[in-house]
Amino acid sequence: EAVRHPLARASAAGGAHLSGRISLREAAGPVFEGLGRLASRRGITLSLALEDDASVRVDPQDLQEMVGNLLENALQWARQQVRVSSETRDGGVLLIIEDDGPGIPRDKLEKVFDPFYRIEESRSRETGGHGLGLSIARTIVQAHGGDITLRNRETGGLGAAISIPLAPETTDERRKR
Repeated sequence: EAVRHPLARASAAGGAHLSGRISLREAAGPVFEGLGRLASRRGITLSLALEDDASVRVDPQDLQEMVGNLLENALQWARQQVRVSSETRDGGVLLIIEDDGPGIPRDKLEKVFDPFYRIEESRSRETGGHGLGLSIARTIVQAHGGDITLRNRETGGLGAAISIPLAPETTDERRKR
C-alpha cells in the first residue's frame, strides 16, 4: 500500500502537461523547510541555490514527494552538508541535490533505483527506510518526461540530477503574456 499510492499518482501524472507551470521554490518550499529543520538537528548544513524563476509542469504533490525522497537520502548519508541547486536549460529545469557523504559504489548507481534495494541493510533499518524512495522518485519524474541520474562527485559524496522538461506552453499561457 505504501508503494501503490505514489506510483498510481505518478502514472496518472501523464496529464501534467495540461496543468500550468509551478514555481519550483514555492512548490518544494514545505519540503525544504521541514527537512531543513531535520538537517539542523543532525548538524548538517542544507543550502539552497534555486533560481527565482525556475518553474516546472509537475503536480505540486508529486514534486514534493520526489524532492523529499531524494533530499531525505542525501541527509541520511551526508557528513556535514547538502546543497540543492537548479539550472534552467534546454527547455527544462535541472534540479541538483548533492551531499558530502560516502557516495555509492559505481556498480550500484543504477541498482539503487530498484524497488526495495538498499545498499546498507543496517543503516536502512536505523532510519526506517524501505528501499522505495529512489524508485518512487524516478517513477514520478519519468511520468513527467524527465529522469534522475546519480553520479559520485570528485570531491566526495553523491550528486542526484533531476531533469524535468517543460512541456510547450498552453494556449491560455500564451494569451496571458
